[in-house]
Amino acid sequence: MMLRLFIALSVALAVTLFAGCAAASTSAPARIERHVAFTGSYFKIKDVDVKPVVKAMQQPVFPPQFRRPGVSGEVLIDFIIDENGKTTQIQCAAATDEAFATAAVEAVRNWRFTPARKGGRPVACAVEQSLSFSID
Repeated sequence: MMLRLFIALSVALAVTLFAGCAAASTSAPARIERHVAFTGSYFKIKDVDVKPVVKAMQQPVFPPQFRRPGVSGEVLIDFIIDENGKTTQIQCAAATDEAFATAAVEAVRNWRFTPARKGGRPVACAVEQSLSFSID
């Protein structure tokens, strides 16, 4: 069975599609939605001079309970890319199922970026990413 993960960045990062894995329940689970709040000093992505660039992106582990054709779902992840290009304060803002939220958060934890820049120096910035999960 061929699995594909389509990652659509909702910010202007240099990534569009990735082959991989993912999905959500075919029954209509209650959509998970949470308020996202960050702490510390950071910029919104629209306010930086140079946007972060992806260096390494681990694909989420496909939850085994959803491995069947026709399954799909969505996860919205918010996180900070710090001055060193590491992801921090990773939070699920919305998801079609908790299993996919967990898989997405775990994957994002290992992502690495060239950090955003403002005034010529690396800065932390807030990022929002939508992950679409489906099985072919």
